[in-house]
Amino acid sequence: MSSPSPYEQRQSELNPHRREDRDRAAEVAYHQLRQRGVDVDGSEPAEEVATLLSAVERFEEMVSAVGGDRMTNSLDTDDPDDDALVLPKRREDEKLTAYAERIMTAAEKLGGR
Repeated sequence: MSSPSPYEQRQSELNPHRREDRDRAAEVAYHQLRQRGVDVDGSEPAEEVATLLSAVERFEEMVSAVGGDRMTNSLDTDDPDDDALVLPKRREDEKLTAYAERIMTAAEKLGGR
């Protein structure tokens, strides 16, 4: 494991509970992603999980903006209204950063509708 950056060291000095706060925030993000059907196992870096959650939330905003229903266009729906409104499924062995980028690309395409 790499040593923390000077910024992280200083933040930890200012807030001795920083690590616990970050761990708790990561658990919340993992839970939110799992609720949406996103494949995360809990071992991914917290920063990447936060980036992924932001991408998923952006995609969901775009689905709503074009009038899509997230319930009928979810990952676990057998017959979605529109495949473009379904969050892309994570590919096996796909890194979270690559997955987040793919989701953002899909969200941008929805914005062009």
